[in-house]
Amino acid sequence: MMRLALAAAVFATLTVANTGPSGYPLYGPDNIAVDRSGNLFVTDHAGANKLRLLKLAPDGKIAAEWHIFAPDGPQSSGPEDVTLDAAGFVYVTDRGARDVVKLSPTGDVVARFGEFHDLGHIVLDSHGDMLVCEGAANRITRLSPDGRLLDRRQRTKGIGLDQSYLPESMAIDRRDNLYVLDFGNRRVLKIAPSGKTLVAFPLPAREPAGLALDSREDMYVPDQATHLIFVLAPDGTTLRSIEYDGSTELFRNGPGGVAIDTGGNLYAPDGAAIVKLTLTGKLLARFE
Repeated sequence: MMRLALAAAVFATLTVANTGPSGYPLYGPDNIAVDRSGNLFVTDHAGANKLRLLKLAPDGKIAAEWHIFAPDGPQSSGPEDVTLDAAGFVYVTDRGARDVVKLSPTGDVVARFGEFHDLGHIVLDSHGDMLVCEGAANRITRLSPDGRLLDRRQRTKGIGLDQSYLPESMAIDRRDNLYVLDFGNRRVLKIAPSGKTLVAFPLPAREPAGLALDSREDMYVPDQATHLIFVLAPDGTTLRSIEYDGSTELFRNGPGGVAIDTGGNLYAPDGAAIVKLTLTGKLLARFE
């Protein structure tokens, strides 16, 4: 049964076995959100005993970490995705517990929303509603800010405009249009707030691993097969790819889930590191 109401209890900590070592090195950073001050919130995991959410200062130093995630077997991916609201609350999808964890700006766990079938990525719309991607279930679930179920958009498996196959990463624009990485079909779906699919953009990426939008609504899609990031215009045209900074290869193992901050800096996980670069591909820093 789905448990989609606001959690009554407030948790300061949740004691589980997956505490792991603290600090650096990173385990395996996966997805990133950036606040207005340039702090990074990073899901970081490697197996069932190394599951955490990190807060990194703009210079890459660890400012805080949370070990609050339930493992789901020895190969658990733990915390999957992270996003922030305008008030500084943090939302993390916990694949082990199959719920969304909400943390206060000071880091206290204030609510858990769930349970989901196959929990993946999360975005917030302009109303503060949560849109949660359930890849294996081929659907997107919408919750109100207090955790009430508002909508469940179920799709059938296929390549049609209103179908999908393993939806994964998501991004949302200023008009609440939702962009969904349709991983199994190697494309991005642009979906109106009404739920109608407006267009499907085919991707040049062989193994797409994330999705982010810049202020012009260009799409940034990392490809783990070729170790580069493809940049697509709002009409789906491929503009360029990001792979080298001059003669230096930017990515060794990734890139993974990408994020863009308000200053126009791009962040991408790369194995056990996080790469910070400009939108044109100039390397700014490497945190590892």
